[in-house]
Amino acid sequence: MTAPVDDTPARILAAAGRLFAERGVAAVSLSDVAAEVGLTKSAVAYHFHPKEALVRAVLHDAAEGVAALLAAPPPSTNADREQLLVDYLDLLVRHRELIPMLVTATRTPPTLGSVLEPLRDEILRRLTAPQPTPEDQARAWSALGAIHIGLYRTLHLPRDLVRDAVAAAALAAYRSRP
Repeated sequence: MTAPVDDTPARILAAAGRLFAERGVAAVSLSDVAAEVGLTKSAVAYHFHPKEALVRAVLHDAAEGVAALLAAPPPSTNADREQLLVDYLDLLVRHRELIPMLVTATRTPPTLGSVLEPLRDEILRRLTAPQPTPEDQARAWSALGAIHIGLYRTLHLPRDLVRDAVAAAALAAYRSRP
């Protein structure tokens, strides 16, 4: 006979993700997560302590996706850079339930922004040629802005519709020439 599977960590992660997205990381305590799952604070802390461990666990899959994007060699052609832009968008679309959490976390100290901003800046660096012109930088920032704002402001819309519309907008911004 096999032992029953303990789904408590998964339930905690799901509840924490929802609460972080609704209220922001700083406004959610381990007690809040415990109440959401019907556990004691000690039970939550047994699985995830300190709170930063819970935040890291909620972000784990998305962080691995970003790490994989950044582990690849930097793109060397415009077509490769456009593919990186689309791959980055697809990663964010897969984890779009985390977007409200990430947005609020970059506004409140101690922030995930200290971790997220360098990742974003590395994506930006890879979207530009080795010696980017000011126009190249503006186009790359505009493309990332289309992705970040486009996804954040359309969380209520169907995922596939949003992905295609945001991809078109980001690529149009990236390909634009003054």
